[in-house]
Amino acid sequence: MSNDLDADLPPDSNIVFKVSAKQAKAVIEREMHNLSRDEQRANPELGAAAMFDELSNFVKLGCVKRQPRRNASNIVDGKWVMKWKQSLDQRVVKARLTARGFKDRQQDSDTFSATCTRFGARAVNGFAAQRKLKLWSLDVSAAFLKGLTFEEIKALPNGSVRSVRLFSLRLERVMVATRHIPTKADSKTYLKHDSKGNCISVVSTHVDDLKGASEDWVRVELCHAIEEVFGKCTFKIGEFTHLG
Repeated sequence: MSNDLDADLPPDSNIVFKVSAKQAKAVIEREMHNLSRDEQRANPELGAAAMFDELSNFVKLGCVKRQPRRNASNIVDGKWVMKWKQSLDQRVVKARLTARGFKDRQQDSDTFSATCTRFGARAVNGFAAQRKLKLWSLDVSAAFLKGLTFEEIKALPNGSVRSVRLFSLRLERVMVATRHIPTKADSKTYLKHDSKGNCISVVSTHVDDLKGASEDWVRVELCHAIEEVFGKCTFKIGEFTHLG
């Protein structure tokens, strides 16, 4: 039953057989999964600390304010999503407060996902192989709380931005400022060329996860520019997990 699975499984994966009355199916279950109810009950301190960190981000970044409930005309409550994360040599809990959008009275909003195409992500790998460069990744923490502010939105032409794109637009400003230009085929895959026209950096973005293959000085310059705008980021080189 496991013939269809990749034999080279990562060390934090388990093969789980799901058996029903009609069939048996083998799936890969990773150790860094969402917490079950039993796991949440068994780790109350970790869950409480994770939720406190998430709420603290909302406050620190100026994304919330208190007001009387009676003045709210469109009340949308939230749901906590708890997931295991690897931090140095131990597992920790990461909490995300998500809105239950089906309760939102404003249902005509556009959806948008700032992700590169499959071919864009592969282009980074191909460039790294051709130039014998190490792949690197960068993750922006609390990305959706670090988008354009209302004041910055007002300065844009009317109708040129949707709220779901606010982080993507700010990140694109940083990329362009460091001379990483989006390609016409994939707006979330960026190239940088030197003065002679030689490509020296290829970067794909998967919302707040970046994957790149770059000359050393280009990588350092780009990471520094991103952290100047978004704060301290998680940077890894050579070995990492990247969803994109």
